[in-house]
Amino acid sequence: MNRMIRKCFSLTGLWLVLSLAPLGVSGAVYALSEPEELYRSHHLSPEQLIKLQQEGDILSLEEIIRLLKRSGDDRLLEVELLERKGYLFYKVEILEKSGIVKKYMLDARTGQPVTRHDQGE
Repeated sequence: MNRMIRKCFSLTGLWLVLSLAPLGVSGAVYALSEPEELYRSHHLSPEQLIKLQQEGDILSLEEIIRLLKRSGDDRLLEVELLERKGYLFYKVEILEKSGIVKKYMLDARTGQPVTRHDQGE
């Protein structure tokens, strides 16, 4: 099933690239031409999350939010705990007052910002 979804996404992406190419939209071509492996990660179940927090293997959501430097007008849009190649990290999206959405990738154990290299890429 997962393979079928990825295949469908790839075909949809190809269709999108082909349909946008005559319009001169090159950003979409670049974003969709990156290796499929780059986007593979999986969400942890609520049970896994609770176990990791209880064992002290990851910081709590409250601790992660506290570590982010936010103004009072920023809105938290989404927080995901992801696992990729044995590496746990939080993906946090914040909508700033200016309308810009900022994305942060934080090490789930330390709260430190991570790079793609840190995520096993």
